[in-house]
Amino acid sequence: MKEYTDRQRHAKSPKIPVGSFVRIRKPGIIKKGHSKFTPPLKVVAQKGPATYLLGDGRAWNAIHLAPTSPCVTTSDTSLMRNRHNYGSMEKTDQDDQSEDKTDQDDQSEDEL
Repeated sequence: MKEYTDRQRHAKSPKIPVGSFVRIRKPGIIKKGHSKFTPPLKVVAQKGPATYLLGDGRAWNAIHLAPTSPCVTTSDTSLMRNRHNYGSMEKTDQDDQSEDKTDQDDQSEDEL
């Protein structure tokens, strides 16, 4: 009976590989400025068809988990916790070069 119902609903089994990082969705209403997800946790094992054991030692159903992008690693979690990290205001070499080009263009227009 379960197989019939799953086919009718086009139910898909979750595909979260062991060793990947996931974030847990926080239930309820989230305050403004707070994340709806926890910091990334590593998937240690798959205990059932939709149950995963995470690095914190707890088992979670896949419905509560959100896979992270491949670029997110454990070293990036400190950036996720810091809500005021908007990037540095320092200029890069590329910005300096683009400013030099615009200055040269302005000077050439003045000569004409």
